[in-house]
Formats: sequence, structure tokens, C-alpha cells
Amino acid sequence: SVARISNHLEDELLSIRTGVNLYLTPEAVEDRRNGSVRQGFESHWDWMDVIVVQLSGRKLWSVARNPSIYLSMRDQKRQPKSHELNNLHRYEEFTLCPGDALYIPRGHIHNASTVNFAALSGSGALRECSKDSFPERLSGPSLHLTFGIMTDRGSVEALLHYAIDASGALGNVAIPSCNGVRGITWRTLLHHSLSEVSRRTHPCDTIHFGHQSTPEKCNGNLLLRKSLPFFSDDNLIKDDDKEKLMTKIEQVYQQAIDI
Repeated sequence: SVARISNHLEDELLSIRTGVNLYLTPEAVEDRRNGSVRQGFESHWDWMDVIVVQLSGRKLWSVARNPSIYLSMRDQKRQPKSHELNNLHRYEEFTLCPGDALYIPRGHIHNASTVNFAALSGSGALRECSKDSFPERLSGPSLHLTFGIMTDRGSVEALLHYAIDASGALGNVAIPSCNGVRGITWRTLLHHSLSEVSRRTHPCDTIHFGHQSTPEKCNGNLLLRKSLPFFSDDNLIKDDDKEKLMTKIEQVYQQAIDI
């Protein structure tokens, strides 16, 4: 079942939480003025890594070669701006057929739509689905699953927020109250500073392959956005306790970035 696959992904990823959505997209419609009109979401990017599994129908995908924000976090997600879309370097469009899977790292702008595949068949403009692609599922609306790998709660930043909160220290006031404004503790100040540093942007956040800005030269704040496996040995902690700890880390992290 879908739940079992999602749970298996969590096991493989050492307890990073996964979610799953099901998307049904109508077939492309015909317009007398514009011809075939695509159906699907507008261009966007996700704060989580995604794995797409095409179940039936076909869908045309377009994916950016580089991320808008390298190792993006949940609260950094936004709609792409027009100049970003106009200057986007994309991979060549490709078709997902029933049984195909696609991995898209977080931060990469993408869109998917149904087109008039029948009209384009044999033209060479689109990839033809093979005979092994469940031919009985090729026609009709597009149906696909998207598994979202929620990497933020397993980030270095999330673990540091949890460590700050779990220490029980740093409760003293750092900035006294003034004019009715409540004072700020060292703990709150440290949470805020950590979140701010983690979200700083610099040239390394926009990757230009072949130029000076490459992931290998990035350091500092990008390290805080990297994800780590939590449990490499299932014998160390029970599943129930593991889930409680993960939930607590997620709660502390969410509270910290909302400051």
C-alpha cells in the first residue's frame, strides 16, 4: 500500500518524516484559438525533496537545472518571480509514463502538465512510452503520487535548536523589558540568531556550474541546512520513543523559526 511505501522510505532515510499526496490532472483540452491547452500546476519549487511515481496517464515535466535556494528550508518557500522564470535554465522537457519515477531535490523550480500526446505522437517532440509502460494505463487523466521527504526536521539547525531548548539553561534575561515590551532571554536570542544565520544567502546559494559559485565552495550557514540521519541502529531506541523524540525536535524547531 501507499502507507507501507511511505513507511519504508522513512526506514531507509533513518527516520526523516515523509508525506504523500495524490495528484489527478485532466487531459489537455482543445481550444479553437490556441490549439491544445496544457493542464497542471504553475511553476513552483518545494522545500522538501520529492519522489514522483506516475500511476496512469502521462505528464510532461520541466525541471530547473539549479535550485532557487540551495538546501532550502520550509519557511523559505515562495512563489518564483517572473525574472527567475524568464532566466531559468531547465533540463529538456520529458514525459513520465506509467511506472516511471522521478526525483526532484528541494529548491528546484518545476512544473508538470498534460498535453495532447496523441497529436504529438510520432513527431519526435516527446518521448514515446515503451510497450512495458502499462499500455492500458496510457490514456485518460494523469494520476501520480508525490512522496515528500521532509528534510528540515533532520537538519543540523533543528538539532541545535533542540539542544538549546533541552539544556534548560540560558533562561536569564539578555535584553531587559522596555516601554511595555517584554524582555528577551538568552535562549530566545540564541534561537533567533541561529535561525537568521541559517537563512543567510550568499553567492553559493545560486549555483552556476562552470563558474565560481559551486556547492563545493559553500560553507558556513549552508552546513546548518544539511540533513543528518537520526538513528543508525534500531536497537538503541524503541520505535515509540523514537517518534516522540522526532516530534519534540520538530515542535522545538517550528517554535524557534516562528520567533
